Amino acid sequence: MQHTVLNKLIILSSALNFKYEFSSNSPKYLKQYLDQATLQGVQTLLTDPAFTGVALILKNQLLIVCRQDTFLTLKIELLPDDTAQDGINTRQIYFYRGLIEDCYQLTMANFKIINCRPQKSTNLDTIQLPFNANSSRALYSTLITSMQKNDKATCLQLIALMVNSNRQISNQQAAALPIAEVTSKNLCIAILAILTQLAVLAEFSATKVYEISEQYIVKLTTLDVPIMDYISNFLDDILVIPEVIMRNDICMFKHIVQTNIYHKISITDIAEQMDMSPVQLRRLVKTDLDTTPLDYMNEQKIAMSRYLLVLHPTLQILELAEMLCYYDSSHFIKEFMRYTGVTPKQFRQIIM
Repeated sequence: MQHTVLNKLIILSSALNFKYEFSSNSPKYLKQYLDQATLQGVQTLLTDPAFTGVALILKNQLLIVCRQDTFLTLKIELLPDDTAQDGINTRQIYFYRGLIEDCYQLTMANFKIINCRPQKSTNLDTIQLPFNANSSRALYSTLITSMQKNDKATCLQLIALMVNSNRQISNQQAAALPIAEVTSKNLCIAILAILTQLAVLAEFSATKVYEISEQYIVKLTTLDVPIMDYISNFLDDILVIPEVIMRNDICMFKHIVQTNIYHKISITDIAEQMDMSPVQLRRLVKTDLDTTPLDYMNEQKIAMSRYLLVLHPTLQILELAEMLCYYDSSHFIKEFMRYTGVTPKQFRQIIM
């Protein structure tokens, strides 16, 4: 399983309060939720070679199952939609389908919804959804462009769309009810996590972006301002990060490092992608960044690890070391101390 997928699921499941589970074969736990007739129909669907994903609507729960190398199931609290004629909350399903497609960077072309609620007929009612991940990818791409142009107004408009896509928030706003603090906090963390990654891809200083994000996540212990005001303040701090004009080749080097931060990649691999020799790459990085390629890569990994330690307080050191492709936890702790002066555990105690 790709480290990138696991990392995204750890962050998002904590922020959005859902559970996830991997299984090598067709999920056996479905029989806990489905009657015999429905279970037989679902199992037939899961074994179909054309199967990519399905949403199973239960009484109080939504299960979304997809298949890549293994089966992945998201277990989500089902939010009611009294405005829908059939009661099916398609907005919630769209949101989580897009989340899975974003994690795997693919489109589930043959995605279905199956209404398994007992009050409905046991004859499976399937709905084909036209939605795919293209819309969320386009939104992220536009956000990156807007950040690069320092266009805060457009950024906030796009972020408002992300906030409004959260059905629970929308329902509470429509009813003029106060939004629960835990819901606001979780949603804000999710948006901060997304904006942090997009800011790095927009070529802002990754080290500085992670530092700012750390500060904002720590301050979220109690959220006493509206979400959009908090995000607006975060953007203010991100968009004033000084721009450093660099040659195209060093920008390409930094981009390759960031996009492979969860993968094991050598100096030779990077040099080949940049169509130069390792010696030329070392000379380039020394001239422009006053460091070595390896030191720069390690510095960015440690910056990311600090960010993840704050973002996900229950993440184990061994898990973090594995995500960032260190040999083992001892190697990761040694490198962390070299760049920060403290161990990951000590850093978490200080910052939290």
